[in-house]
Amino acid sequence: LAWAPLAYDALEHAAPFASPRCAEGVVAVAGASLRIFVCDAATQGEFTQAVVPLRYTPRRLCALPPAGAAPRVLVVEADQHRYNEAERRALAAARRVARDGDMDTGDDDDEAAADDAGPVPPAPGKWASCVRVVDAASGATLELLELGESEAALSCCCVRFAGRGNEAFVAVGTARALTFHPRTFTECAVHVYRLLDARLVLLHRTPVEAPPLALAAFRGRLLVAVGASARLYDLGKRKLLRKAETRVAPALVVRVAVVGDRAFCGDALHGVSLVRYARERNALVVVAEDAAPRGVTALAALDYDTVAVADKCGGVTVLRAPADA
Repeated sequence: LAWAPLAYDALEHAAPFASPRCAEGVVAVAGASLRIFVCDAATQGEFTQAVVPLRYTPRRLCALPPAGAAPRVLVVEADQHRYNEAERRALAAARRVARDGDMDTGDDDDEAAADDAGPVPPAPGKWASCVRVVDAASGATLELLELGESEAALSCCCVRFAGRGNEAFVAVGTARALTFHPRTFTECAVHVYRLLDARLVLLHRTPVEAPPLALAAFRGRLLVAVGASARLYDLGKRKLLRKAETRVAPALVVRVAVVGDRAFCGDALHGVSLVRYARERNALVVVAEDAAPRGVTALAALDYDTVAVADKCGGVTVLRAPADA
């Protein structure tokens, strides 16, 4: 049994471990070695970390099925008041032509385009966004898709639809020309991509009425938070097919966590609601609501009845559903 800080080689796989000499430990694989360690106060919170440079601000990420032994992560990025990559290169080329008439678009375009992050575009609702697939072990970018003009990726998840066997799909929620004060947009949609090796291939896009701020796989279907409602979709040939819907919160659903046939839905102003899928009626039913209003910023399901919630005031709360819910 070796006692060592966690600031050493990155671990490839890890699992809980318990023995008479190690009551609460972790067994892990790093390269060709098997390691058993314990996290205690002497660890001083030091962990091995790696930095992956991104093009825009990361908004959400989700785990993808591994390719062999290599784990993969999907990251959606978006920046408001930012030119996208094609616009930055066009501005750099135009500035170069105005300066010295050079039409060359060689390697120096990259350096020139990097300077075009500003000034802030004057048009309201201007966004630049992309979807990235990252090799979690090496940090290398395997796929990078730039979204259309002023379209922002806001949410993502990996889902396996019941009617498509074991194939994994990627769902990305987007909004175009989104502004916050007041909240306006021109169109919103859920993009569904096929995951072919490391490539993302667009299957179709489904328009929705409000920005889809949270997505989750739910019993072989896709659960989408659309405004104040939770909506259940199945996969169709040309678009997603709506199967069930219920109004969950008074304001705006911003987070969703699924466990079994239940979904904890976090509202931007009014706390958490517990939604259950009634198979006999093919309906989503709200069975419990938070007693105190809170602006939810993050939540995680701890078990079938319990959820941990973080709010805008910096508080962390653990809520438990009543026994009859």
